[in-house]
Amino acid sequence: MIREQLKIRWKQFIEPYNLSSGIAEKIFAEIITAYTEPHRHYHNLSHIAHVFRELDSFAHISSETKISAETTWAVWFHDFIYQPGDQNNEEKSAEWARYFMKKAGANQTEITRVESMILSTQSHDSRTVDSETQRFLDADMAILGADRQRYFQYVDAVRKEHSKIPNFLFNRGRRRFLENTLEQQPIFSSDFFNKKYENIALRNIQSEIDYLNAPNQKFL
Repeated sequence: MIREQLKIRWKQFIEPYNLSSGIAEKIFAEIITAYTEPHRHYHNLSHIAHVFRELDSFAHISSETKISAETTWAVWFHDFIYQPGDQNNEEKSAEWARYFMKKAGANQTEITRVESMILSTQSHDSRTVDSETQRFLDADMAILGADRQRYFQYVDAVRKEHSKIPNFLFNRGRRRFLENTLEQQPIFSSDFFNKKYENIALRNIQSEIDYLNAPNQKFL
């Protein structure tokens, strides 16, 4: 179901680029292959679909009737390369975005913009970027504002992606990520996502930190 929905979305998005159907299908096949790698439990097609839904929800209530081409490219490719523990995932994903955008005939301004948006997911500091990138980053992090059950399903999926790492090392890294996220408050910089998710995300993050500080504690 998700794959079919994304395929329809891809066809509608790529149509203005006047690619042959064969090349357009090949690029989409590459996207599917990347996001269905067996080690991906969270950074997969469901995540891509979720980011699109979040951005669609903003477009629905705003004067922007649809997501921009640059943001759409960024969503498709921001996690194209995802190897747990690799510090260069974002750079590699941006490189692949550039490669496929050139194949599609995108102009250099578009390509540079998309690369910048993808690279911004490395720090996820949305306070210093433009409003469009803020919304992209906020949508990418929207899972932090999910209901409690969904949030901890996400936590479990991320843990599975790092299954080769001992618990004490994973917990240390996870705690660092959560604390850094809290230090960057607001977590969601755009008004739309801040009002929608900020308070819930703060509660979820604090609950997870409390759990990590007391490993025998059970989630409520």
